Amino acid sequence: MSCVTGILSLALCATIFHKGFQQKKEVLFQIKSLYKNEDDAEEKDNLMKGLTCAQKIEHLKGILRMAVDKNGGVPVQSISRIFNRVALNPLSNDFLTHFLFENWKAICNRLKNHERFLQRVIGACLLNMHSNAEIMLVRTNSFMFHSFSILFFT
Repeated sequence: MSCVTGILSLALCATIFHKGFQQKKEVLFQIKSLYKNEDDAEEKDNLMKGLTCAQKIEHLKGILRMAVDKNGGVPVQSISRIFNRVALNPLSNDFLTHFLFENWKAICNRLKNHERFLQRVIGACLLNMHSNAEIMLVRTNSFMFHSFSILFFT
């Protein structure tokens, strides 16, 4: 698959946006399949940009679960980019911090020998914290991140 950089992701977003709910699920499934089978890093990145413009939280969570799953077809070095792409979607404000806590063990298992990528995933998940409740949740559970220097709570 060859395409001018950026055009593919825009086309995928437009397709996802204009389809009905059932069709969106099918399109997202097809894009996930293309992603898993694509070898070219640039095309994989374009497909991921298209996937992360989904308009349903359940689809975005599915993309993150695919990234965390060792059988999901996502290379370790791409996981933090996926989390960052999802964090750019405004819907992520509603779930990303909680996703981090709910899936902490799976995320750590997938990235156990890749501390730099794990730090980037944590940073992406905490990027959009807005409520005092979320901040308190992170402070209360910061023992999970004790070895990471990206949290600066005093």
